[in-house]
Amino acid sequence: MRDGLVTREALPSDRRVKQIRLTAKGKQRVGQVLEVHSRQIEKILAGLTPEDQSEMQRLLGLLGEHLETLARNDIGGGKNTAEK
Repeated sequence: MRDGLVTREALPSDRRVKQIRLTAKGKQRVGQVLEVHSRQIEKILAGLTPEDQSEMQRLLGLLGEHLETLARNDIGGGKNTAEK
């Protein structure tokens, strides 16, 4: 809005809801950020062998799946999910 990166519009069917959309300028900025981010990740991972990078990706995938399971099971609901 202020920087021209997004627009905010009321949803015609429910004026309480606001739709936020990237403008062309916003999409361009996201592209720039992702490009820099990609280069930074490459630099960071350059310290690992391709095999280690694959293993890390596999383990992070498992961790992500586990976190999704915890989120579905209400991790913030005061339950101690470590005790089964």
